[in-house]
Amino acid sequence: MKRRNKKNCNHARLQRIARASVKDLLICNIGDAPALVLDGRKGEFISATETLVNAICGVPHKWSCLVAVHCKVPTTGEVYMKTDQPFTSELKYQRNMIDELTECHQKLVDSVNPAHKVNVGWIASPSGIDLINEGDLAMNIFENMGAWENN
Repeated sequence: MKRRNKKNCNHARLQRIARASVKDLLICNIGDAPALVLDGRKGEFISATETLVNAICGVPHKWSCLVAVHCKVPTTGEVYMKTDQPFTSELKYQRNMIDELTECHQKLVDSVNPAHKVNVGWIASPSGIDLINEGDLAMNIFENMGAWENN
């Protein structure tokens, strides 16, 4: 007997709506400050409403997360950042990625010169955007958030 597919599955529909609503959003964080939500189309930060938080945290996504250590050479004043970008190959809830991202970020922090380290931060994409290959997008976001101002 053929298995009947449910034509109107509310759970699947809500997941599709949630993924569509966050496809252009980036979640950004610098240091100990609270995370901010950036609308990638407009390039401006938006407020995190309860509906938006539920769409981000309550639904599994194919995440990419750019973890970064912001550095500044004391003698020349040159700023740079060291980055890594782990991707998830399958759908994951945000809460299930915290341990592996913390471990990845800690390895990155341990690999930089402590005299150059200014700040740490991350940018997460619930739609799996490759932030390293997006030109200077990550650098511009971190500059706008004041990543190198914590001297």
